Amino acid sequence: MSTIEIQNKIDLKWLGASCAAAIISVGLGIGVGPVGIYWASGGGLAFAALGFLNQRKSAAAFAVIGLHSVLLIAGLALDALFLKPLSDEALQMPRLTQLYRDPGGFFESRIPAGWTTENADASNEAGVRIRPSDRQQYMGVSELTIRVREMANPTSDPVRFLSKMAEKISAKPQKDRTLFQFSTSPAHLLSGEQGMWSHLLVKRFWVPLYQLALYGIKEKRYLCTVSATGLKNHSTLAEILCLGEFQTIRIHPADHLDHS
Repeated sequence: MSTIEIQNKIDLKWLGASCAAAIISVGLGIGVGPVGIYWASGGGLAFAALGFLNQRKSAAAFAVIGLHSVLLIAGLALDALFLKPLSDEALQMPRLTQLYRDPGGFFESRIPAGWTTENADASNEAGVRIRPSDRQQYMGVSELTIRVREMANPTSDPVRFLSKMAEKISAKPQKDRTLFQFSTSPAHLLSGEQGMWSHLLVKRFWVPLYQLALYGIKEKRYLCTVSATGLKNHSTLAEILCLGEFQTIRIHPADHLDHS
């Protein structure tokens, strides 16, 4: 008497649906973000579990369950890194104790201690890019930029000058408002004088990015700009940092001319 071993054929219905959900999850993760991963991989995990039960705990179904588990963990990690607010410990105002002096001698400022600097001079202005040197120093600002430009003519009314400047910036055509939002507003500087804010929110990617810029005039003829960039959800201290940085800027026109 011979024994016939009957093997169950693999039912691809549930596993196929789960594999398709994994591909969709990756695509939504790139285009939409963690929410897309949660929906697609959550459904894919359910399909894989049904396949796992129907196939008597098959290795293929188990592998797909593992794949969706990895995708869900990746979604949680992305959510925590890019969308969740920073902890109270991370949201600490850095001390502006490190002195930066422009190589050309045009200006100096106090910057966060331990942050790295990179020269950002242009043909008609002096500037510097400042970045936190590691993750522990990151407090919502991934890059800080200071720019100082001498105006062709001194202005007797800085408020009016900045208002006109804001009108020109706001009047620039915005080709696609679905990609970004831009606005300007008055700024009250720590010195009591008037400045101007510009707010740019980039919406092209699922990770919301911001650029905040503070404009002001020193000694009636030097246009100074302090801008901060980073993740929108981590922008709590950006305005305070920009105001503090602007206050520390000191102009040295004589030293600049000596280096020219």
